Amino acid sequence: MALQNYAPQKNLILGMGNSLADLNGYAGALNQFAQNLGSCWAGNADKAVLFQAIDAQMRDVNSLRQNVNWVQQAANWALEKINELGSLLGLVLPRIPLVPSIAVPGAALHQRIQLDTVRLRQAADCLQAQRGRLGGCGDAVCQTQQGLDAVLQGVFGIGGKLKSSAACTGAVLARHDRLVAAVRRIAEIYDAADGRIGKRAEELAGPPEQVIPDAPNTGANAEKNHWNPIASGVFPAVAAGVSDIAQRAANAAAKTAEKAYWEAMVGQTPGQIRDADGNPTQWYGSGNLSYQGGYEGQCTWYAYGRFYEKTGIQLPTARHAKYWLDDNRNNPNVAIAASINDIKEPAIAVMTDGKYGHVAIVEHVDRDAAGNIAAVYVTEANSSIWETDILHEYTPGVDGKLRKMTPEVFLQKYPASGYISAI
Repeated sequence: MALQNYAPQKNLILGMGNSLADLNGYAGALNQFAQNLGSCWAGNADKAVLFQAIDAQMRDVNSLRQNVNWVQQAANWALEKINELGSLLGLVLPRIPLVPSIAVPGAALHQRIQLDTVRLRQAADCLQAQRGRLGGCGDAVCQTQQGLDAVLQGVFGIGGKLKSSAACTGAVLARHDRLVAAVRRIAEIYDAADGRIGKRAEELAGPPEQVIPDAPNTGANAEKNHWNPIASGVFPAVAAGVSDIAQRAANAAAKTAEKAYWEAMVGQTPGQIRDADGNPTQWYGSGNLSYQGGYEGQCTWYAYGRFYEKTGIQLPTARHAKYWLDDNRNNPNVAIAASINDIKEPAIAVMTDGKYGHVAIVEHVDRDAAGNIAAVYVTEANSSIWETDILHEYTPGVDGKLRKMTPEVFLQKYPASGYISAI
């Protein structure tokens, strides 16, 4: 190995020192970035600044990681060259005398080579130590990158939650708008019905009632000969039908209003499960046998509470759902029907299959003009019929949520053995 090759090695080692200086600069930049990140996050006023800072820092991280790799490769190469030089010197030095008084042409060169060898060994040890530090620095850079990735994921997660919250708010507003529209429609129906009733009543009532004097007959024939304007045909007898027309119009308006109400409540929770302080109401708490037994969140807990809330009836037991029909056959306050066509809403649909069975509340049954079931509205809790998991605890927004379905879907999803209704 020629000695003139030593100069490039020294230059390479100097280059490694510059790379280490770059790493020190990186540490300062990382510290400044942390401060910038903290100030951006504390105010949370301009997330674009945060993203720009993270993006710039990621570019710095990648660039410095390349420098680290280059320094490590350079250090390995320099160590290999030092080992080669040491091997060469080991072959040459034994053949050069170390006596300074003897003037041999290679004596000064020998001493310089010995000194350079010691320095090179020291440099090799220093490089070896730096190599370990560089490896640790590389790990720190990777950890920094992972931390930045976690920050980005957190920011994106917050963005997703904000977007989800906005979507949820939009859905609530949409339902509110539909409810307002339904209420306005009901008011229009009542106004129209009131106008029609008043007009029909005037038509049927005819002209103002006339006061007809009694016939001059007295005694036993007085009642017989009393003139009756209805019997005489002056006023039609159908005037008495005004109240029936009004009742039919009122019934139609009430049915329309009821349908509009249930349509607006689909996806909502019609039951008052919690009070303003977040505590269970009496129907789902202190007055609920299933709640008292520690089964809040179960289907029996909700069905017991909702039936109690709607009818004022507290069932005598709250065993597993599959036993509810047998437990209430002798209950004087309820009636048991075998078909949904014969129920009075609200009704408890009782499924007896499985280990525990299941109960759900039939809130409302919508019928067409012919009396056939057109839609069924159902609420329940702790059900695997619609939800993918059963939590076995009260879950707001899931338990008690109103669902609308066709009668075919209802009979498929809820193969009830019977129904419990209030008498």
